Amino acid sequence: AILVSAPGSNDYANTVIVLSLMAGVVLILIALLKLGSIANLISRPVMVGFLAGVGLQLIIMNLPVLVGLPISHSVQGFVTGMANSGGLFSGLTATVSLLVIGIVMILRRSRVPGEIIGLVLAVLFVIVFRANDYGVHLVGALPGGLPQFANFHMSLPMILTLLPAAIALALVALAQSAVLIRSSAIEHDEEVHLNRDLLALGFSNVVSALSHGFTVNGSPARTVAAESAGSKSSWVNVWAGLMIGAILLFGTQLFNQVPEAALAAVICVLGFRLIRFSEFCRIWAVRRTEFWVAIVALIFTALFGVLVGVGVAIVVSLVERLIRQYRPKDVVLLRDGTLSPWAIERIGGDYKMPKELVIYGFNGPLYFENVEFFKQRLLQSIKRSKSPVWAVVIDASTIDSIDYTAATVVETLSRRLNSDGVSLGFAHVSPNLMSQLKIYGIISLVGEDRIYSTLRTAVKAYTGPKATIAERIERLKLAKDSYVAVGSAILDALGLRAATSIDIVVGPDTYATYRKRKDWREFTQANDKKTLSHDSYNLMTSWDGSSLKQLLSRSWLTGGVRVMSIDRLIQGKRHIARRKDLADIELLKEFLKSHDETT
Repeated sequence: AILVSAPGSNDYANTVIVLSLMAGVVLILIALLKLGSIANLISRPVMVGFLAGVGLQLIIMNLPVLVGLPISHSVQGFVTGMANSGGLFSGLTATVSLLVIGIVMILRRSRVPGEIIGLVLAVLFVIVFRANDYGVHLVGALPGGLPQFANFHMSLPMILTLLPAAIALALVALAQSAVLIRSSAIEHDEEVHLNRDLLALGFSNVVSALSHGFTVNGSPARTVAAESAGSKSSWVNVWAGLMIGAILLFGTQLFNQVPEAALAAVICVLGFRLIRFSEFCRIWAVRRTEFWVAIVALIFTALFGVLVGVGVAIVVSLVERLIRQYRPKDVVLLRDGTLSPWAIERIGGDYKMPKELVIYGFNGPLYFENVEFFKQRLLQSIKRSKSPVWAVVIDASTIDSIDYTAATVVETLSRRLNSDGVSLGFAHVSPNLMSQLKIYGIISLVGEDRIYSTLRTAVKAYTGPKATIAERIERLKLAKDSYVAVGSAILDALGLRAATSIDIVVGPDTYATYRKRKDWREFTQANDKKTLSHDSYNLMTSWDGSSLKQLLSRSWLTGGVRVMSIDRLIQGKRHIARRKDLADIELLKEFLKSHDETT
């Protein structure tokens, strides 16, 4: 804006409006031209480092407010402000900050909104102790009323002058939003429609500009806040907007007694949650070069802000993987019991092919820039099958390497397929690829018995007899009253549909025993729930909030397998409410209905 008008002048606000409007138009053009795929060039470690840098920056900016000093807008401002303070901090303000941080951290794993509880207690603290009389700064009343339509003017010279800045703003919004969208999608096993999201983001910027707003994009802090509050869909944004509008119309006085330090404390906690220490440790353990890429993204974002951080992250991502092939050739070798012409020579057509098996070939290594393509094509090959698919084997003869980002996606894909009753296997795995799959834990996840020396061996494995759920659980040698089978395993045990994975709730001692075994791997879900996985088994100490003791109290035996109550399973699947869970609920209801009729 300062390119065409001075800050504080009459034209400055008009210039900001025009700049935001142009940035929104650029985003819309990027979406319509389907250029959002350039965000795939940002690797997972860059995402982790960038989000951590944003989190660290939020903490640094708000740390002075926690002790009664003015907010910092950069690392340099933080250092200067702390140096000029001469150590004169407000002890009462720090007390309020610690109170809010403590409440939020204590309640962070519960369904109780710790942030709201912390703010309410901070308000009560201010009222009871009259803290504002002792230097605790309050937010005060908010400006009332809804935003009005902006009257603005523009000219061709102004547009040409602001165009580079508008493109830069749009690219920053694209990069930060894309990082946030892809990171959240991986964690929640959701599909990414980046061009559609960028189109919505572009129109949001246009509306923001026309209502006296500025350029907007995806917010890591607000995303973490929404997730920690239990949001599960985009409707949270609609409700949040309505609540903000209601506050501006009727509740501007609600913030009169809210301490600034309390809000800063909530922001600092959200910033801390953006720093994924466990993933940094894992990247360091499995791929050191990508760890340093993440650190570079973190440092530049924290020190120089989002603009420079995003730019460096993109450059690092491009340099690190530019020579990689983006979309290799792929082929479906077997589907619906029919072999492709090339597969006949490798597998042979002298015996009946299983219709429930799909064999998919990918001609190239798996890296961050092509793994989404690999995932989409593999799922597409399953979706196009006319027969129900219960197993997928990947021809890995041309896959000689896999990076951290791709391994993360393959892990998510394997768990998704397992939850859908589809097993995942590999054939023609080279020694180099085998060692990488072991390091990433993929072998222990899919099971060594699903690693085949040849495609012919893989086909024969799916034409022979298969072990029952009871036989597979028996291999774990668990005592009858020390476990409860949950999830899809129950539908398999009842003969309703096949399940390739077996979810089992065990006690803490049993869980600890299996955790010590090297072939079992522990995963931490978005809600901090831990699961041990190996082959087709998933061990956990609770299911949908119910412990082993609670599940045992209503469990029953079927086919020699101790399973959870069907009513409890229906309740849990209704809470998750995915499409496949709703389909399972209908199967279970039909079973209960027929069971009641026969009894």
